[in-house]
Amino acid sequence: MIIWLIYLIAGIGAGLVTGLAGLSAAVVITPLLVGVCGWDSYDAVTVALAADVLASMLTANTYRKNKNIDIKRGVLVGATALVGTAVGSWCGYLFNQAQPGGLGLIAMLTTVFLGLKFLLRPMTGGASS
Repeated sequence: MIIWLIYLIAGIGAGLVTGLAGLSAAVVITPLLVGVCGWDSYDAVTVALAADVLASMLTANTYRKNKNIDIKRGVLVGATALVGTAVGSWCGYLFNQAQPGGLGLIAMLTTVFLGLKFLLRPMTGGASS
């Protein structure tokens, strides 16, 4: 029963960080699934990325409805992100084969680093144009 509560917390937390700050849902989901629930890191990253796609689509649609998205300038970033995603997921698979559990450690360290960064240098203003 407690494990299901952790899953709910991971999902709600992921949705909040995606909607509020534009962060990846994987920032919340992966550390919880690996660190608390004992999942294999590659499985946790896979689930987190699937949730990330759905959460990001909903968030982007909400921003679009509120006219807070610039599709024309974002096309280049989106296209190059697809290339980076293909390379990164291939490298992640190879890394997991060589070092099982390594992706979970990287995800947890990244989460700690991002948390410290936001604490030490919070974002106080909007995006500059």
